[in-house]
Amino acid sequence: TTTATLAAGQVATAWANGLLSGSGAQAFKVTPTIDAQASGVARIRILHGAPDAPSVDVFIDQLKVVSNVAFGQLSSYLPVNAGTFRVQIRAAGAATVVFETSITTGAGKDYTIAAIGLIDPQGAAIAAGEFTLVAFEDMNGSAPAGQAKLRVIHLSPNAPTIDVRAGTAVLFDDLTYPNASDRYQTVAPGAVEARVTTADGQQTLLATPLTLAPGSVSTVFALGLAGDSVPENQRLRALAVTDTPSIARIFVPILSR
Repeated sequence: TTTATLAAGQVATAWANGLLSGSGAQAFKVTPTIDAQASGVARIRILHGAPDAPSVDVFIDQLKVVSNVAFGQLSSYLPVNAGTFRVQIRAAGAATVVFETSITTGAGKDYTIAAIGLIDPQGAAIAAGEFTLVAFEDMNGSAPAGQAKLRVIHLSPNAPTIDVRAGTAVLFDDLTYPNASDRYQTVAPGAVEARVTTADGQQTLLATPLTLAPGSVSTVFALGLAGDSVPENQRLRALAVTDTPSIARIFVPILSR
C-alpha cells in the first residue's frame, strides 16, 4: 500500500513499477506523482543551507510547515496558496522569530525556499553572507527523451566564483553566491562525477558522484563553508536531489476476447 495526499483540483498518477519478486531498487512499488496543480496553488520545499544556524522550525502565515530542520536538510514539496505570504524562521522548539520575510509564488509553479548565509558572519570574505531567505523557481518539467537535466545552486557564502565540471567538460561556469545556474543543462544519463572548481579550474573544491536517470531533472546545491579550519559539521558539501523522477508512462492495451 502507499499513501498520497492530494489537494483539491490536483491531477495525479499512481505509477506501479518494479518486480513482484524484486528487492531493493527493483522491488514492486507504487509511486504517486502530481501531474497538474490545483488552480491557485504553488508548491514549495524548504532547504536549511545556513551552516552555523541551529535546527529550525519554519512557519508560513503563522502556521508551522516544517519542524526541526537541520543544516543540509531539504523538505519534500508542500502545497501552498499562490501569492504572497510571510515566512518565519524560529530555532527548533522556540517561540522567538529570528528571521521573517515575504515570499511571492505563482500558481502552478514549484519553488525551493532556502535559508542561507551565516548567523555570525565574520571577515571581509563573508561580509555579504548574512542570514536570509531566497526563493528559486524549480522548472520541474521532464527532460528530453533519453536525456537528463541538471542545474547547480551556489549557496556557500565564503566560496569563490565556481565552475562545475564533468571530466574535462564545463557544465556551468562563473557561478556566484547566492545564485542558481541560469539554465538546466541537458546531459547524458548515467554515472558522472561532478567537480566544483574555482573559476580558473585550478582547484577542486569538492567532488560528488551523481547517477542521473533518463528523463530525470536534478539539482545540486553547493552548501557549507570552504576552508580547512571550518568545523566538520559546517564544511563545504554537495546536496544532490532528484526534482522530477525518471518514470515513463506505459499504456498497455487490453483486448477483449
